[in-house]
Amino acid sequence: MILNQTHGDKIVVIDHQTPAITQIGDGLITNIPGRALSIKTADCFPLFLYDPKQQVIGLIHVGWLGANQGIHTKAIKILKSKFKSDPKDIIVQLGPGICSSCYTFTRKPTQSWGLHTYERKNVWHVNLKGFIKFGLTQAGIESEKITDMNICTYEDRRFPSHRRSRISGEPEDRFTSTITLE
Repeated sequence: MILNQTHGDKIVVIDHQTPAITQIGDGLITNIPGRALSIKTADCFPLFLYDPKQQVIGLIHVGWLGANQGIHTKAIKILKSKFKSDPKDIIVQLGPGICSSCYTFTRKPTQSWGLHTYERKNVWHVNLKGFIKFGLTQAGIESEKITDMNICTYEDRRFPSHRRSRISGEPEDRFTSTITLE
């Protein structure tokens, strides 16, 4: 299942009645074995979720706007309410995304993310990954069950970066992340 992503907080729960067409949103969750979930990212983070006890998976596109709307914590709430997941059982993997050294602004961001935004030498930095991890732990995910590929899409040219392409003029692209429940 592929999403027409909107940089929001809509999460589509895939069941046997969900039509096999492109859905609109920024997250997918299912407990159907063999159903592949896919999203595309460039600097935003792909967030992989797996509850081995309830046999449910999720794949969430988390960028600035979605994180600000709490899409990452909303996914945990859906796992709890619809699939009876205990957050302590959920395993989380953060894929490649832009790091705080490279996610910079000339003006202070309008949203306050506390320690996840900071100023250094008149440049504002956003720690999107830190904000995501903080929200997940606040939602009950154990920090040792959150792993991180620790790859910055802006710095690592193996990955497309929306921000880097705007600055360098290189063609803009996305990479696809996929998860399937066996």
